[in-house]
Amino acid sequence: MYFLDGNGTLIGKPFWQARWWTISPQTQAQLKDAIAKAAQGEFIRYKVDVQGVGNTIATIDFSLKPVTDSLGNVVLLIPEGRDITELKQIEEKLRESEERFRRAFDDAATGEALVSPDGHFLRVNHAL
Repeated sequence: MYFLDGNGTLIGKPFWQARWWTISPQTQAQLKDAIAKAAQGEFIRYKVDVQGVGNTIATIDFSLKPVTDSLGNVVLLIPEGRDITELKQIEEKLRESEERFRRAFDDAATGEALVSPDGHFLRVNHAL
């Protein structure tokens, strides 16, 4: 676990300069913006692609939690990242499968319909 001070500094250098954030200038800019908002007391959470192990790309569910002192001043930022790469890949495969079904259903040469158990048409294709 890494801890950031209110300026987003990790071990003497900005957190956005850590290897995993160097995937792109946009990723680093997004993190700088998130740190600025968290330093003002806002909880931040978003999904982002980062440099993973070796040359892989990992998708993480990333958050920054501000920690305040008794006066309400932000004194620490706690970053957390959960690897959701596999979940993202499964979601993409599901989208692809749904798109294949939709095209096969909509473009079938014969009339096709999805019907509810009580006999109501839920969806019909162009041929029907």
